[in-house]
Amino acid sequence: MRALRYEVRRLAGLRSVWGWTLGGVLASALLAYAVARSLRGPVRPEQAVEMLTAAAPLLPLPPAGVCAGVVAAMSFGHEYRYGTLTPALLAMPRRVALPVAKVLVAAGHGVLMALLALVAGEAVAVWRLGHGLLLPALLGGAGGAAGVGPVLGGPGEALRVIGGCVALVVLCAVTALLVAGVARSATLGLCAVLLLPVVVEPLLSALFEGAWGERLAGARGYLPFFASRDLLWDGAAGGRGWWDAVPAAAVAGLATTGLLLLVCLVVLRRRRVP
Repeated sequence: MRALRYEVRRLAGLRSVWGWTLGGVLASALLAYAVARSLRGPVRPEQAVEMLTAAAPLLPLPPAGVCAGVVAAMSFGHEYRYGTLTPALLAMPRRVALPVAKVLVAAGHGVLMALLALVAGEAVAVWRLGHGLLLPALLGGAGGAAGVGPVLGGPGEALRVIGGCVALVVLCAVTALLVAGVARSATLGLCAVLLLPVVVEPLLSALFEGAWGERLAGARGYLPFFASRDLLWDGAAGGRGWWDAVPAAAVAGLATTGLLLLVCLVVLRRRRVP
């Protein structure tokens, strides 16, 4: 608990954290506004997802995910830069406590940013369209307009959007944090978040589907960022049900977090931290 309190106080005391959090929410609202301005005719499910999450099928990450990644990467980056990591580690009964606390706080901040982005998208929908997209689906009530069912189809689809957005943003935050901890650089942590969904995972996906054909074609669904995005987009695109994407997203996210945390703990145990 000491490590958790330390990390929460450290995070809340940085003005840059509040700035990046506000910036992520404002960017989400602006992109939702741009989507609403471009609408012609009734809102389709995929357009509703774009408005609510500020994500798009061709964009790798939503703004909330990028900003959560910046905040998380700064967690280790500032400690290394200002030489506060060693005193903090020595003050803890166990060295493992501080990295675990950082993961929990980064994940919590990611959840908060994802939910704020969803609220911003819903507010823009109410303002520009005259009706909400997420709340009517959660309540199973009237959706797009009077006498029209919810755009997202019902509570299941609304939970899919919430779960996919939260999973993607939290994955960005935790990945940036742990890579920054291993590499001793906030910049490298953020670069990892940007390169993984844009370069690394597409190359692995092409390799799985090309070199080994059908034998490893299904492995694409267990790449962490692809799995989180599948949770968002498969249902909206008329693909598999949203529940079918949950196990892959959960396995991919937990496996990635566990592996990176293990590497980070090994590095912190063996390396002399300045």
